[in-house]
Amino acid sequence: MTRTAHSRSRRRLRRFIDDHVRPFGQQGGYSNAALDKVLAAAGGWADIGTQAAPAVPMD
Repeated sequence: MTRTAHSRSRRRLRRFIDDHVRPFGQQGGYSNAALDKVLAAAGGWADIGTQAAPAVPMD
């Protein structure tokens, strides 16, 4: 991949994350781990399912 193609791919990926993923964390309150898990499941990168572990209270 040329440097230009690499830069273009990075910009497209960043734009996708900023437009479609980041709002779930900022406005929806989802953690980075939850967002990573959904992206991995949606992309078929890992057969991990979408069930999240229960939150541990921070007392």
